[in-house]
Amino acid sequence: MSDKLTNNGQSVGMWVLIFCAVVFSLASIVISNENRVNLKKDFASEVRWLKAEVDSLSSIITPDTERQSFVVPSSKRIQTFLPSEKAYKVAHVIWEVSLAFAPRTDFSTYDFAMLMEAIAEHESGFKENALSPTGVPGPWQCSYTLAKALSNDPVIYRYAISRKRDLMDYEVSAWYGAAALSLFLEAYNQDLDIALLAWHDGEPVVNRGQATSKARYLRSNIKAILERNYGPPLEAGE
Repeated sequence: MSDKLTNNGQSVGMWVLIFCAVVFSLASIVISNENRVNLKKDFASEVRWLKAEVDSLSSIITPDTERQSFVVPSSKRIQTFLPSEKAYKVAHVIWEVSLAFAPRTDFSTYDFAMLMEAIAEHESGFKENALSPTGVPGPWQCSYTLAKALSNDPVIYRYAISRKRDLMDYEVSAWYGAAALSLFLEAYNQDLDIALLAWHDGEPVVNRGQATSKARYLRSNIKAILERNYGPPLEAGE
């Protein structure tokens, strides 16, 4: 009899434990669901708050209108020479290098970019693999000797060059071309006429007052391109 009671007591205890375990599990599920609901509510409120912040910021942040005012029409002009996608890329590269080097001159970023576009049009017709009769490579026709001299510039050190062919690249040629243009403008007190002569002949020739007829042609043609594309001739500081 006592053994039967003991067995019954054990059975009851086991069922009580099972019942408690089920209740605990159900309670955990309910709490977990409530937590999920609360998390969803919290997440939704965070999303609403972030959206409100973005909306408020969008009224303060304005698009880079100056960049687009150059890149869009410039890329359309460059499409005369290149496919549209590549033309847009080149226009963006011109703007980026102008942002970096225009502050070294008295020209605005926009005006410096205009110069860079006009020089590439005259020098190579925007041909990436252009090579002059004298062996000057790339769309901006920056000589390898000058590029090597400029390669220590902290702005363009990442575009290391080891051969002429390295300059047959839109981005590399633009960075070295912009560095050269800013160098000549600085050297000649922002005088664009003399800087363009130096672009072709180099400083030693210009310093001796011996600019070649080809350099004078380059200068007149680049200024003609500028006037055709943008109106009256550029002057530093305008």
